[in-house]
Amino acid sequence: MNKMKRSTVNTIVNRIVQLVFFLLAPDIYVTCFNGVKYIATQMGNATVIEVTPFVAVMVTMLIYTFIFGRFFCGYACAFGFLGDVVYDASEAVQKKAFGKTWQIPAAARSMLMKVKYVILAAVFVLCMLGMYGKVSGYDPWEVFGSFRALDFTLTGKTAGFMVLLAIMIGMAAVRRFFCIFLCPMGAVFSLMPVIPFSVMSRKPEKCVGKCHMCEHVCPTGYFSSDDTEGMEFLGRNTGEGECICCSRCAAVCPACNAGHWKPEGKRGNEWYVVLIKAVILLAVVKAAAAMF
Repeated sequence: MNKMKRSTVNTIVNRIVQLVFFLLAPDIYVTCFNGVKYIATQMGNATVIEVTPFVAVMVTMLIYTFIFGRFFCGYACAFGFLGDVVYDASEAVQKKAFGKTWQIPAAARSMLMKVKYVILAAVFVLCMLGMYGKVSGYDPWEVFGSFRALDFTLTGKTAGFMVLLAIMIGMAAVRRFFCIFLCPMGAVFSLMPVIPFSVMSRKPEKCVGKCHMCEHVCPTGYFSSDDTEGMEFLGRNTGEGECICCSRCAAVCPACNAGHWKPEGKRGNEWYVVLIKAVILLAVVKAAAAMF
């Protein structure tokens, strides 16, 4: 399959899976996030942490991430879907108006990616101290959820709406802006180890003319080349957990070696593999929520 066709198929499958999760399970993110806040609150109160639906789904997602990597972030998160839709529209406008898209400098991207860990730590501390309620009005997810339910009233949600608007502006400027810079659950998932066969990797010796396409399309800067060593190809960055498994690198790689799936020769972003991962994710999350 040629590069253009693989890239197109990847994008179509990605959007279909995102849409299915947006319609059938848009609350996975907020459920996991509530699990984190619940655990922090219970720790602050020195009370027993019970296995609530929030905790069950959160633990299920952590196990899933350990096995399959951050597939949820790349294919199933409703906020990620919003970010992709906003950026795709912005990208089309930028290319038509300027002939190119604005790219965030690598140094700035690397620095800003640490913000989500600060946000996670702040949320955790505020919950432990019983003070999260004082800032909950700024939560953009509640506003996004009400809009999805076709409730466009802003009474009591003005602050959250302004935060959501600011995030959407960022989404228009940088692909996956919220996911890579601000998402507290993204911070949690990035800290999870991932078993080797699900980790995206690059084989420098098989790169075709050192095209750097994987670097150009990766929103997280997961792949890199060392300019000080004559553009020596590096397999992946030190922050391995930052890969959101969007498969954009594998889709554009001329040699089809951006990622590998066992048995040898599979890239892991074939449409049927993506669908298998999606079905497993939807099934285990629904089962976890229903058990408690």
